[in-house]
Amino acid sequence: MVDLAGLYGQEWSEYAFTCGYSSDTYTADMLGVDADDVPDLSTAYAGEAIILRSAEGDITYDAWPRSRVRYCSTGEPFLWHPISADHPLTFQVSGELDGESTWAFLPAP
Repeated sequence: MVDLAGLYGQEWSEYAFTCGYSSDTYTADMLGVDADDVPDLSTAYAGEAIILRSAEGDITYDAWPRSRVRYCSTGEPFLWHPISADHPLTFQVSGELDGESTWAFLPAP
């Protein structure tokens, strides 16, 4: 389980996922933000990212290789979700690739 506020800081109030082959303009349109604030994964199937937004509208993101962290195969990309210490994100850790595990996001039931 991952507490996003504990990992990234208390200033972030919402999160969303974006997936490989998603351009910055597509992601920005889907999330209602500026394209300069989100990653351009249009040529990177192997990449996925979590995007964080503060209550003031500040945006940041953390991109990962799909071989390490998988958000999009089980999550709902392009939707804002509240960050809550009461509801940490759950991941299933599986296998090892080059000595490192893959973390797959498991949505809440």
